[in-house]
Amino acid sequence: MKEARACGVNRRGEQLRLCALGAWSDWTKCVDFDECKDGLLSARACGYNLRGNQQRACTAGNWPEYGPCKDLDVCVDGSDELRACGLNGREPRVSHGAGAKLPRWSGCSGVAGNGLSATEFCDANAEPHPSARASLVAVAPVAPVAAPYRSVWT
Repeated sequence: MKEARACGVNRRGEQLRLCALGAWSDWTKCVDFDECKDGLLSARACGYNLRGNQQRACTAGNWPEYGPCKDLDVCVDGSDELRACGLNGREPRVSHGAGAKLPRWSGCSGVAGNGLSATEFCDANAEPHPSARASLVAVAPVAPVAAPYRSVWT
């Protein structure tokens, strides 16, 4: 004769014991494939700076994949990002990562070509400043271009 009983975290497993020679044997090891208790929540950190949160709930004794990351950070703390600005979009602006805050951009350096400021670079007729002409080379426009493409003199 044998006897069975439920076991495991969700009581879906089974243990057995046998009656032999008028006495019950010890219970067998629990055979249960559940890895977690139904309804148990698990959370982990996520996002750029690990300040976000992902969750999952044990279902039918198994862990599903984690849900989407809920994180307000838009960049890695202390990181830099470069964006073009200035004359023909060839001057860098830097944003220093600030976590959940939107990045702050530095001012455009205002230096164009041969060390001249963008206002010195062209004269009133949009012609290159005489001291800048020697250093100019033909350059294709970089998309997006804020102003119409103009010829470049050498």
